Amino acid sequence: LEPGRKVEVEIPLRRGVRVTGLAVDDIDGRPVAGVVVSVVPSGPSEPTRVRTDAEGRYEAFVPPGLVSHRVLKAPAPHLCPPSFLGPRPVEVPPAIARFELPPIRLTAGGEIRGTVEDEAGLPVAGARVEACWTLFDGRNRAPRSECSTSNPDGSFALGPVAPDTDLSLVASADAASTEEPVTARTDHDGPVELTVVEPDSVAPSGRVVDADGRPVAGASVRIWSLARPPGGAIDEASLLAFDGSDELKTDEEGRFRAPRPLQDGRDYRALAWAAGHLPGRSRRLRPGDPDRPEFSDIILAAEPRRGEVAGRVLDTHGRPVVGAGVRTSADGPCCRRSTTDAEGRFLLPDVPEGRLFLFAEADGFRFLGREIDPARGPFDLTATRLDEVPPASMTTHPVGSPTDGLARSVLAPYAERVLRQGDQSTRLRTLELLARVDPKRVLALIDARGFDDAWLADHLRHAASCGLIGAGSDERMAVVRAIRDAEWRVLGALDAADALPDSARGLKRERVEQVIRDARSIREPSKRVVALARIADRLLDLGDEAGATRLLDEARPLAESLPRGASGALSRVELAGPLARVDAANALALTEDLVDPGEFDRCRLKIARRLAVRQPALVAHVLDSLRDPRSLARALPGLCHALAPVDPALARQLIARTRADDPCLPPYAMGMMALAVAGTDKPSATAWLREAFDRLGQVATSGPPSTGGSHDPAAVAAALLPVAERIDPRLVPELFWRAVSFHASRPGAEPRSDAVLALLLARYDRAVALAFFRPLVDRVATSAESDLAPLVAAAAVLDPALAVRLVEALPDAPDLTYHHPKNEARLALAAALARGAPACWDDATSRFLHLWIAGAPDGD
Repeated sequence: LEPGRKVEVEIPLRRGVRVTGLAVDDIDGRPVAGVVVSVVPSGPSEPTRVRTDAEGRYEAFVPPGLVSHRVLKAPAPHLCPPSFLGPRPVEVPPAIARFELPPIRLTAGGEIRGTVEDEAGLPVAGARVEACWTLFDGRNRAPRSECSTSNPDGSFALGPVAPDTDLSLVASADAASTEEPVTARTDHDGPVELTVVEPDSVAPSGRVVDADGRPVAGASVRIWSLARPPGGAIDEASLLAFDGSDELKTDEEGRFRAPRPLQDGRDYRALAWAAGHLPGRSRRLRPGDPDRPEFSDIILAAEPRRGEVAGRVLDTHGRPVVGAGVRTSADGPCCRRSTTDAEGRFLLPDVPEGRLFLFAEADGFRFLGREIDPARGPFDLTATRLDEVPPASMTTHPVGSPTDGLARSVLAPYAERVLRQGDQSTRLRTLELLARVDPKRVLALIDARGFDDAWLADHLRHAASCGLIGAGSDERMAVVRAIRDAEWRVLGALDAADALPDSARGLKRERVEQVIRDARSIREPSKRVVALARIADRLLDLGDEAGATRLLDEARPLAESLPRGASGALSRVELAGPLARVDAANALALTEDLVDPGEFDRCRLKIARRLAVRQPALVAHVLDSLRDPRSLARALPGLCHALAPVDPALARQLIARTRADDPCLPPYAMGMMALAVAGTDKPSATAWLREAFDRLGQVATSGPPSTGGSHDPAAVAAALLPVAERIDPRLVPELFWRAVSFHASRPGAEPRSDAVLALLLARYDRAVALAFFRPLVDRVATSAESDLAPLVAAAAVLDPALAVRLVEALPDAPDLTYHHPKNEARLALAAALARGAPACWDDATSRFLHLWIAGAPDGD
């Protein structure tokens, strides 16, 4: 614009809706005044910032569509929640003048007091004291912190902080700081004492650079602390906060430094982002590691250029579909959308260049998607009505037979070195895998070298017998009979019987009955109970209830004489499963007084699943006895699978009442209901599966999970695609694209979820799977991921030769220990190459997603 020149500007006005809301105290429901709220509409409209009045109310004027609202500031003593812990986005209809948003519930914080002293016990004035804690809404984790400064007498008061929550307190004064965080709560007895000492190490630093190695100044950096919980399979992550902020900034040389030394015994990762660049992250860092004293360089690639994507959505007769929602994968599930006009046309602005996916959905039509290159638009999408026959179907993509030869070539050189120089743990793990990849080689090693450890030799013979899948039944049983330990011999014989086809039921029963004498010869009572229980379970599967009952009657008095803790408890739990199939009362009595609450609940859940098949009326009674109702969540899919054919109403009740930390578990359980009746009640199976996908879609639109958080809804949906194939292969394409549409980019997140998603999608479309897989290869090369098992498993299916190159390109390990990333990846690749299909997909669901699958041993 030029000064003094008049310009006419045409401003289009959109219809709007007056939305109102209320902020209240979470405990007593009283209104909270002075809360600053941001009301955020979808699309290009700007957020509106408002403040609650004396009655806790606020209002704003927004266009129709998806609207979310979050708290920007809360008055003391209330805590300000993170944005994603607020209410989820809601749909504001256009034909309405006023709309009430869900209430905002605020938690009142508490106060914690204490003192700061030096090593001599003298008070430290002016020390910076910080309390950190983590908020968790069942899906996302958010770090929170509050800071204060100590008084001349060393005393301090911190607040508001989260009540009834473990707080991590640290203090620092100049270079001195607390050696480790001190855990306390607001209900702590007396003041908290913090002692600051001079540090033995310096705070680690790092550098942020662009793709050409030039420093990126002013980049934002966050440091995540990563820890694997005891017995857990998914890393728990928490974001560090320094002086009340969780962000660090790089200087002119692109460098950053943590303000204080980091805690030993944990791994850390730095994540960075800057304007005009894509996010990046460092390798893992363990403080005190002399080989890696600093964070590795964080490389930020330049953001791609952006343009428009245009096209039309037409029905199968070439007529425009009006009001269809269209979006691209660049926006993720929480996105800006375009809506088709009267001609079926749409326009999506500000779309990054490069290959991505385009999705469209409309009432009465099947969801559809396709891969596109925006530079080659415009695009026409053909939508099929729900009452029309789908134009295509999708079935499991054939994957070559297990590449045993390639697996042996990957593993053999490393195994030879491990046998000569490896430690005991690495030798055991490597030989276990080699026994499955090259069982005859391991059997020859046992015979030639002998093993001083008889247990190890029998363990490897059992592993080798399992590796003889393609061998004849007699050859496998010959290996089993060579096992000297009766416990391993029973296990090997049962595994061999399980491997026989259903058509060989007579031979199965013969194999099972042959090891009864071996089971009775096991000296240790707890192990004998387990062996008898497993044999009885197989006999029940084969229809021999009388024979199974005799074994259970033999094992029950022995189990009752065992302790109610430790190995005795494990034996009781093992026996309770098959016993519940013939005698529910005694199964419950057997484990009534188990000492460990976790074992008690695990046993109750096992009994409930067994009762679901024959006595569903007793299931609710058994579940009511759980000591921790939250334990139901992990067992929910298997339990609902068992209940669906006999009492689907109860299964749905369990889904509705289960308190799951992971919101993807209830939808997955509904998918298992669909699987259970896929061959007998296709209408119900289809309805339940569609509902499962609808629920996963709601999870996806609520925002991406935090680092180390819950399941990725896209991967869980992909794990349910075989259920759709079982119902009707023509149902798969629509749900396939819905699963892809649930994927959300998670800057700085582990590549685990994307790798598992690529592996599961490869079952139906190799090209789409590669679109998710290829970017991961570059990320691994630059950030040296430590958990490569899902990635190499996907590579083994998509491109075995690439999988080998990927592993060999990793930095060499300084030793042979299996936990080094390259050695771990080599072992994982050999296992994946030998596994083949469909075991590779079942393995991804159970081992990488930790989800129940039908046919798992004992349903666990």
